[in-house]
Amino acid sequence: MKATSVGVEEGFRRGPSAETEAVAVLAIVVTHRGRRWIRECLAALANQSYELMDILVVDDASPDHRSAPALKRIVKRHCRRRRWGYLRTARPLGFGGAINWALSRVRTDAELLLFVHDDAALEPDALASMVRRIAADPATAILGPKIVGWNDPSRLEEVGMAVDRFGYPYKGLERGEIDVGQHDHPSEVFFVTSTCMLVRHEVFRTLGVGTPACGRSRRTSICAGGRVWQDIQCASSREPRPATPSLWPPASVSPPSRRLATT
Repeated sequence: MKATSVGVEEGFRRGPSAETEAVAVLAIVVTHRGRRWIRECLAALANQSYELMDILVVDDASPDHRSAPALKRIVKRHCRRRRWGYLRTARPLGFGGAINWALSRVRTDAELLLFVHDDAALEPDALASMVRRIAADPATAILGPKIVGWNDPSRLEEVGMAVDRFGYPYKGLERGEIDVGQHDHPSEVFFVTSTCMLVRHEVFRTLGVGTPACGRSRRTSICAGGRVWQDIQCASSREPRPATPSLWPPASVSPPSRRLATT
């Protein structure tokens, strides 16, 4: 497939696919001061075994976007195997706000939306596995992968999220829990985090991602209206950023420990 840069006017629209059972996916990566790790994120997306995927990178007003090499140039270099697009917000909107803003400015007929943090990298077959899972169950609206430690892939980070009776989210994992396959089965969960989230486009139109002022609830609001599953496939990611939007991302970020989502 020829790699092309797609403008807002052209949009991410596709004709009929020869792969009759495949569905189109638009991957949206939101980045802010993320140039230290976005290369790995984009390279992992570009190398997905699933073919019907386009990539849209949204620069959430990174102050260093023109530093050499320019952020758009990085995107072009690492997404050259795919159709890709690049947008930049005028001011920081936060993760959810940037997604809403970007999708109001592009046209796409993608049936599925893949939201990915700029510090996350999917394993090569992760998207294909998630698409198969969500396509097999029309009642499933949102899907997320298993997340394990990047530097220590044997350490589990996330397998879906739950909330206690006070509404406080928790992972349901033991501290430092080792991955020996005990969570290698799809399971219904209360919500998945925005580290990596596959969402039906029609569900997104109804629910949205929430506003930048939603705080931690921006991760749960979209999940509250649809059936949510955690899949055994994976993406790779660093430690999550602070949930408070006014602090996302902080003015200065020390290199966080990185996470890897794996089977």
